[in-house]
Amino acid sequence: TRRIYVNDRGNKRIQVFDENGKFLDMWKTGTGPLGEEVSTIYTIYYSEGKVWGGDERPRRIIGWDTNGYLQYAWGGQGQWPGATDGIHGMSVDQEGNVYLGDLYQGRAMKYTPRPGANPNYLLGKPLRAAWKD
Repeated sequence: TRRIYVNDRGNKRIQVFDENGKFLDMWKTGTGPLGEEVSTIYTIYYSEGKVWGGDERPRRIIGWDTNGYLQYAWGGQGQWPGATDGIHGMSVDQEGNVYLGDLYQGRAMKYTPRPGANPNYLLGKPLRAAWKD
């Protein structure tokens, strides 16, 4: 996209720059999918036209389109399998498996998409250029 998305934790916003560092846009990340306060986005991941972030509260993975409009969110706080709690890292492999680094529960997690899952709700595979055959 020739754009750079920057997570500004302290100011609760995502900033967008062009490839030369010129500021283009920004959006606040302070409200979650149910209108609840999102205190801090710890990490972001861009793929296939969406920006995904791991939030501090309510401890979800939140997805925005490239204009900052909320698209989808999943996860929730807890110690049960599949709960998210302070995601500080996220990545996706070539098969679409999502890997999360969970700070507060001290664990790494792997999520495998269900067969036939709606691609609009998935983080999206990494750019092919990032992988060596």
